[in-house]
Amino acid sequence: MAGEVLEIALKNDFSKNVSEFKCYEWLGIAASSKKQLNNKTLGLEIFKKAENSADQTLIDGTRTQEGSFTDFNSLADSIADEDFLGDKNYAKKVYQKAENLAESFKDFLGLGQSYGFSLGDKILARKAFEKAEKLAKRSSDKKWLAESVAKKAYLGDPVWEKQLLEKKKKKNKLKIMGYQINCINGVFEEGKLALAVLQDYCSKNECTFNELKEIFPDEVQGDKDYIKQKIGGNTGVFDTLAEAKDREDYFALLDPITIKDATIVVSTCWGERNLPLFIEKAEAIGYTISLVAIEESS
Repeated sequence: MAGEVLEIALKNDFSKNVSEFKCYEWLGIAASSKKQLNNKTLGLEIFKKAENSADQTLIDGTRTQEGSFTDFNSLADSIADEDFLGDKNYAKKVYQKAENLAESFKDFLGLGQSYGFSLGDKILARKAFEKAEKLAKRSSDKKWLAESVAKKAYLGDPVWEKQLLEKKKKKNKLKIMGYQINCINGVFEEGKLALAVLQDYCSKNECTFNELKEIFPDEVQGDKDYIKQKIGGNTGVFDTLAEAKDREDYFALLDPITIKDATIVVSTCWGERNLPLFIEKAEAIGYTISLVAIEESS
């Protein structure tokens, strides 16, 4: 039955720019959701099709290791969600596939958050966060990790949080952090860092919309399939002003940038999951970005 449902979905315009895996994942959510079909048996069947699809794309090389990690982690989140299938044992099996592909700080940080929040397994969350700590290279990595281990939804360990934060911080003082860029004056909040980098880069380099996408691809900011569907804060690093004009909550519409063939606006949707990847891309083209204290407040 899951195959028949997918065949129908693939004939619809909705799925033209969506992978087979995403079709299965979304259909599994719809089938098992309490607010939609509420059919757990059909949902389980479809989620298993999604898992097999993710397995196959990894085997035949049509999906990168990083992409397959994202697929398995996203699928496990959906399977574990009580509003959908709510099968923690099956989710744990799929999370393990994601963990086998995890390589970076960002991967293990995301896994720790998923283990703690979606699976409710604080032991696995701690182990993933410990691996993330070993891979943390920047002071910003440690800041994001500290925030995650402190949240009760993920782990709830304030002692570890304090150990991760700077040892010399004054008692009862909290440092407000920002970002400095080697060739740009000022200190920028996380939501404005990408704007500052793209403003500078585009002022010094002539490039087309597609050329800029090669440097800062959509998946740096969010889920590629969700970006195509304009779901929530999945925006891509930037888009044309025309496409983004009705999404003022997600883009810096007051700071458009003119390039060779378009006027673009930059996403403001940045945080602990996606900003490290943007920083990697920026540093790959010559920028040096560091986390600094803006001020201290009680």
